[in-house]
Amino acid sequence: MIEKILLSIAILISVISLSLILTYHPEIEIPIKLPISLENYEKVKDVDVTFENNYAIITLYTDCYKLKAYVEDVQGKSILNGKLGKRDIRPNSHDVVKDVFEEFGIEVLSVRITRLENNTYFAEMDVKQKKKVVSIDVRPSDGIAIALRTNAPIYIKKDLLEEKGEKIC
Repeated sequence: MIEKILLSIAILISVISLSLILTYHPEIEIPIKLPISLENYEKVKDVDVTFENNYAIITLYTDCYKLKAYVEDVQGKSILNGKLGKRDIRPNSHDVVKDVFEEFGIEVLSVRITRLENNTYFAEMDVKQKKKVVSIDVRPSDGIAIALRTNAPIYIKKDLLEEKGEKIC
């Protein structure tokens, strides 16, 4: 019983000490692990945008798959601008998000396309500010546009690629 109490006290002292050190020495970096595993995801190697009528086709390429999605032409243009590193005369919402993230020291760690429900793709954007990491629900097109502007990697769930993607190798 005394051993458990001493161990609990030692752990508590360690946690308090670490908190105090990090509070008074913010320059100390602690490696942050993503709140999720990327084990069942494939990294996107390239993003292509083509335009037809009033919509855009976004094609995401991994090593062995390509996955197409249809978005509004405005979203397609923003994704293309992000890929090309272009910015219009006035910033769009993705440019503003990038600027705000930079000003507040928020780093985009990754964008993950997670699933398809009722013909709608879902994604999460993993962001880090100082020592806090959170996953934010985003539209995949927004996540892709922001990831391209911040040089963050984009990932697609493997089972989604196998089910909805086209095998290219």
